[in-house]
Amino acid sequence: MSGRIAQGMTRLSRSLAIRLHETSEHAMSQNIEDYAMIGDCHSAALIGLNGSMDWLCLPHFDSPACFAALLGKPENGFWKVEPTGIYQVKRRYLGDTLVLETTFETESGVCRLTDAMLINTESPDIVRIIEGVRGSVDMSFELVIRFAYGSIIPWLSRTTERSFRAIAGPDAVTFWSSVPFENKSGSSWNRVGEIGRIS
Repeated sequence: MSGRIAQGMTRLSRSLAIRLHETSEHAMSQNIEDYAMIGDCHSAALIGLNGSMDWLCLPHFDSPACFAALLGKPENGFWKVEPTGIYQVKRRYLGDTLVLETTFETESGVCRLTDAMLINTESPDIVRIIEGVRGSVDMSFELVIRFAYGSIIPWLSRTTERSFRAIAGPDAVTFWSSVPFENKSGSSWNRVGEIGRIS
């Protein structure tokens, strides 16, 4: 994950962002400057201060987005990982990379979310790692995949307790998690509470 990104890749500001947030229903109230970019030199994703990946086009920059909540509504697709309740957030890029590190601090503890798109892989690969730093933090996870900028709801097929495929015509993505998760509404997946608890 710490490999150098191609020299021609534009980097966002490395300044530290600190904001106070409260978990709420997903709303498109973030300013564009609250987003950070990760990429693999072929595509890119935009991630808000609240840990929500609200833009992702795969497999190329000019491909239709499968997360497009940035431009529309939550129903247009997003992938959010954030603490429940009130938290402070700090964010930075690691070294000279597009590996994004977001630190969430709550009353009960601190956790770190690391986001990256792996480079030189056969197909696009996004990695989101949550690790405990101090104390314990209840985490919330929600994933809504919508192809063609939110206009196509994919067919979801669970492959194991911790993975599934989303398919719509020629478009498909595979999701895998190290913790079990549940189907919330037939078209989105989530996990809240103890399984999301890190210490």
